[in-house]
Amino acid sequence: MLYHSEKRPQPLLEWTVFLFAWLGVASIAQAQTFGIGITGSRPALGNVTAGDSGDTVFQVSTSGAITKISGTGARTSTGSSQVTVTVTCGNQNQCNSRTLSGTISSVGSPTGRAGAMTNFDLSGSIISSESGANPRTFTVGAIGKNSSKTFNVGMDFPIKGDDTGGSTGSAQSQFVITLVPNGSGNTVTTTGTGTATVYRSLAITKNSDLAFGKVVRPDSGSSTVTINAATGLRSLTGTAVALPVPSPSRANYTVTGEGGRAVSITVPTSVVMTREGGSETLTVTTTKTVSGTPTLTSIMGMEGSYTFSVGGSLTLTSSTVSGAYSGVFNVSAAYN
Repeated sequence: MLYHSEKRPQPLLEWTVFLFAWLGVASIAQAQTFGIGITGSRPALGNVTAGDSGDTVFQVSTSGAITKISGTGARTSTGSSQVTVTVTCGNQNQCNSRTLSGTISSVGSPTGRAGAMTNFDLSGSIISSESGANPRTFTVGAIGKNSSKTFNVGMDFPIKGDDTGGSTGSAQSQFVITLVPNGSGNTVTTTGTGTATVYRSLAITKNSDLAFGKVVRPDSGSSTVTINAATGLRSLTGTAVALPVPSPSRANYTVTGEGGRAVSITVPTSVVMTREGGSETLTVTTTKTVSGTPTLTSIMGMEGSYTFSVGGSLTLTSSTVSGAYSGVFNVSAAYN
């Protein structure tokens, strides 16, 4: 019994020492846990018509506004695309004071007609000490315990022109943001992807002019001279006489652009011709072979085309002043 009474305190002593050591480990300061994510669009240009040569650069501001700053291309979509980054910190007191050093830069290989993003910009109450363009460095202020804060990102987003030979359609370019705590804590990284759907530029080639040829005015009354838009044939009413030389013709055009895309074609409803060496005029009422909204041949990713013609009619009277009459009119095409 004496033996047992002497030994009984030993397990209790051992347990007490072990408990003390375990509590000591728990009292060590824990590193704060950071998180990062992009919660806004990242960024989306929408539909873009490339320039015929060189890059077209779109500036995406920190407010989300998208503006073309150079090049001959155009953005056919509308609306903004704000990029918002959210940073979080965990349940540690150090979150109330710990700052982070940040870097943002382009990353990876752009696809399609997209170019590498550059000229990054940031805004937000937690952002300071910005420097550089690509990469751009900055400081993020303390996030706060069990808190999250946001900042916004802007950049220049280039789209390559037709002369690059790159494929049209879907285009992507990426950027990466890395935040490193100034002290203990985990480094966090997130990647954003800018997107666009790119179409090759539209072009119109004139194949022939609208010409009425030579016509002898009527000896009385009035006559109408018509060039059929579909056939190019000339017809007359009244007593006017058509001469065979020079030959009459309809105007003919070819539109080229992204295969499979619908286009809107605009032709003026009338054209005024003026007599050379004088001020007298004749008005041409135009007709065209365009019906509805035509679609370019071929498919997305390849060049397509659409050909159309313009005809018209004019009225001559016995008092129309003889001479050569000419005028100019413009036709245009745009993607729908």
